[in-house]
Amino acid sequence: MQLLGLAVVALSAMLQVAAYGNIAPEQLNSELQWGTYRPNLYFGTRPRLPNSLVSGLMWFGLDDQRNWQKIRHSCELGDHLAEYGYSRHNGRDFGEQTMRDSDQGVEIKSTFIKIPGELGGSWA
Repeated sequence: MQLLGLAVVALSAMLQVAAYGNIAPEQLNSELQWGTYRPNLYFGTRPRLPNSLVSGLMWFGLDDQRNWQKIRHSCELGDHLAEYGYSRHNGRDFGEQTMRDSDQGVEIKSTFIKIPGELGGSWA
C-alpha cells in the first residue's frame, strides 16, 4: 500500500492547555469560532459563520488513470475504506486521524492543531 503522510501541524510547542471551566463566555465563543464542523466528510473544517470559507480533503489513487472517477471526499459506504475517523479529538483544538483506502492504495494521516488567539485562533 502506498503511504501518504499528511500532517498539518503549526507551532505545536506553543499550544497551551487551558482549563475550559474558567473561561469567560465571550472567550469561549471565540475559541469555538471554527473547527471540524463539517459532518459526512473524511476531513473538513469551517468557521461557524454563514456563507464562509470551507475546507476539506479529497484524494484519489494514482495507480490507474481512471481513479479520479472514484475521488474520495464525503463518507460513503460504497468507498469501503479499511479505516477512517478520529483516533484522538478533543472537539476544540486538536485532532488526529488515519484514512486507509485499500481500493485506491492510499493511507493518509491528518493532524490539526488550533492555537488560541483572536478571532478564533491560529490553525493548521
